[in-house]
Amino acid sequence: MCSPWGTGGRTERAVMPEHQRPAIAVMNTLLTEMVAPLAEAFDLRFPGCETQGQDEAVIAIVGVGTDRISAALMDRYPRLRLIASPSAGVDGVDLAAASARGIGVTSGAGINAPDVAAHAVGLALAARTGLFAGDAFVRSGAWQTSRPQPRRSIAADKVGIVGLGAIGGRVAASLAPLCEAVAWFGPRAKDAPWPRKPSLRYLAVWADILVLCARGGADTRGMIGADEIAAIGPDGLFVNVARGYMVDEQALRAALMTGALGGAALDVFEREPCPPDLWQDVPNCMLSPHRGGSTSRTAELAGELVRANLRALLSGAPLRNQVMPDPAKSTSERCVACGTSGEP
Repeated sequence: MCSPWGTGGRTERAVMPEHQRPAIAVMNTLLTEMVAPLAEAFDLRFPGCETQGQDEAVIAIVGVGTDRISAALMDRYPRLRLIASPSAGVDGVDLAAASARGIGVTSGAGINAPDVAAHAVGLALAARTGLFAGDAFVRSGAWQTSRPQPRRSIAADKVGIVGLGAIGGRVAASLAPLCEAVAWFGPRAKDAPWPRKPSLRYLAVWADILVLCARGGADTRGMIGADEIAAIGPDGLFVNVARGYMVDEQALRAALMTGALGGAALDVFEREPCPPDLWQDVPNCMLSPHRGGSTSRTAELAGELVRANLRALLSGAPLRNQVMPDPAKSTSERCVACGTSGEP
C-alpha cells in the first residue's frame, strides 16, 4: 500500500502484509482516552509496551508536540506513514527526517487559537489592571482604612504583537478597541489593519505591552533576549503565550527583580512544569501553568482531528492539517513568527 498522499519524490515506505493488524505507537499516556476509540481498527502500543528492535506493525505514531520523535525512533518502524499530534506545535518531531522518509506529519495547529488568544488578552488585562492585587486588597480588609492607588489606564498603552497569525490576529483585534494603538512584527509583510514595525527591537521600544504569539522553532529560540526585555522598559508589560524557550528567562527574571521591566504575564516556561523556586521571589509577574489552549473544546476538536487522520490513513483519504517542511526553505523563511503554518 502506498502512502495516501503519494510519494511526492520522497522515499516510499514498506507495504503492510494483508494479514497483519496495523498498530499505533502512542508516545504519551495522557493520550490514552483520545486513542481508545481506535482500538477496533488498530493495535495500540503504549509507553513501556514497545517491542524490541523493529516493529513492522506500527504505521502511525501519536504524541503531544513536545514528545521527542527522532529519526532513530522512526527507523524502528519500517512501515511508519504518519506522525499525528493533537498539539498546535510539533517541536519534538524531526521534520526533516520525516520528510526524507515519506512520513506525513499532522498537528492541531489553529484549533486552540481562539482559546489561547483569549488567555493572552486575559493575562494582559489582569496584569495591567492589577486585578489580583485589587482582590487581595479587598480580602485583606485594607479597603476599610485606605483607598487603592490609581492604576495605569490601558487606554494609554500601545500594544505590540509578535507574530500576527491565528492567535496574534485575535489578540490584536481584541485589544485594539481598548488601547491607544496596535502594531506588530513578523518576518513577512501581510495585509492587516495594523502597521508592521520594521524589526522586533523597534516594536519592543515602541510598545508598552509586548505580546509574544509567534510560532516556536529552532530559529525563534531566545528571540526575546536581554536587549528586547530592556527595550520594553520599567513601565512595560511582557506577555508570553508562545513557547518558554523563545525567551531568555534568566534575563527576564533579573529585569523584574531590578525593576528594569515593569511586569510579566506568562503562560509558558523554558522548563515545564517550571521549578517554583525560580519565581518565588520575583515581583510583578503573573504565572499560568501553560493552560491557554487547555480547554474542553480544544481537547475534543484535537482528538477528533487525530482520529480522523488515522482513519484517513487506512482509507486513503487526504490528511488534514499536514505539517509539510520545504527542504528548500529555512525555518525563518517558513514564517515561524507568523503563528500559522504556511502563512505569508
